Amino acid sequence: MKQASRFSVCLCFLFYAHLALALDEIEVVTLNQYLGADLAPVLAAEPEAFNDALVGVLQKVSASDFKARVLEQARMIAKRSPEIIGLQEVWDLTCIDLDPRPEFGCDDPSIANAFVDHLDLTLAALNNTPEVRRKKGISYEVAATVKNLDLDKVTVPGLPFSGIPFCIKCLNAMPNAILVAVDRDVILARRDVQVAKVDWSAYESFGLCTKPSVDGCNYQVVAAVDSLGIAIERGFVAVDATIGNKVYRIVNTHFEVKGEDVGMPEFTFYQAAQADELLETIEKTTSTDYLIVLGDMNSSPEQTDIPGVFPPPFVTGITTPYHQFVDSGYHDVWELRPGKASGYTCCQNEDLDSKKSLLTERIDMIFTREMPKKVKQARVLGDKVTTKTNPPGLGLGLWSTDHGGIAAKIQF
Repeated sequence: MKQASRFSVCLCFLFYAHLALALDEIEVVTLNQYLGADLAPVLAAEPEAFNDALVGVLQKVSASDFKARVLEQARMIAKRSPEIIGLQEVWDLTCIDLDPRPEFGCDDPSIANAFVDHLDLTLAALNNTPEVRRKKGISYEVAATVKNLDLDKVTVPGLPFSGIPFCIKCLNAMPNAILVAVDRDVILARRDVQVAKVDWSAYESFGLCTKPSVDGCNYQVVAAVDSLGIAIERGFVAVDATIGNKVYRIVNTHFEVKGEDVGMPEFTFYQAAQADELLETIEKTTSTDYLIVLGDMNSSPEQTDIPGVFPPPFVTGITTPYHQFVDSGYHDVWELRPGKASGYTCCQNEDLDSKKSLLTERIDMIFTREMPKKVKQARVLGDKVTTKTNPPGLGLGLWSTDHGGIAAKIQF
């Protein structure tokens, strides 16, 4: 009896020891959902070519079929059941018809599939996939949002709507539709996790978050499209998640693309300035137990710093976003996982139709401020052909996004 009693005590001790460890563990996912087309042709178009460029992008977005892609994104995320999901490029595209004729303007079959709200479809897919339904009680909700590029801010004299006027099957080059597009970064939380949005309003007087946007902040240094009179806003958003007796601050962001990707060196300055602003903001505002930064950094370990004299804060040269985080003492979670997997997350081709994965660069990141005790099950999501959409007929299907997502279980 005494031996049995000691054995029971031992089992109880092991159980509660395991439970205590689990309370210092969190699983997170970061994923760029992808609009479905490269915006560069629109942003670079001369006025006389702008309409054709915009219609071309909308046709590609429509063909990329987000309604099908989001089902695959949801399945691969739901298999992990993370507590927190950081999403980038969570677009909402709306078309306002100016033409009453059927199949003209917004109803044209070549563009009609473009006009969807990524967030609504993502929540529906996540909370209704078989993988989620098998996990009783697990579902997701929006925890915090930051609004970035917003075409609703564009106004055209003489038109009753805000947005970008365009025409398809044009008659006398008159617009027959209005495009309203909003890009967001969103944090989703499992409903069984206690989360609170970070209130940035108290910090504006200290020069932080001077451009509040919904629940987050837009960066002070951004690129602009002079022809449209708008800024290509980027931003960040954060929540405090309580798991067990620990509080985790999770930040989600999407930096500007690097200069070499668009042939414009100044874009590397933009993204580096955004990283500098985020790091300063975190340093001056975060005192939680643990801090985790998720996002599409558009910056890899291999991206090189640029020597020279630039505007502040880079008067002695530009330090790229990845190197800024590492130099500031942050830990790249992928580098802490066992094994030597590449972790490539970028990028499939624009049309998402390649037979094999084309990911050759690691730009989607999970950083932690505190050194984890262990990183478990760190994986790239969406880099296998089994995660492509189910094609009609004998087609090859599409990749669910042009990025690979990153998932990791982090133990502190």
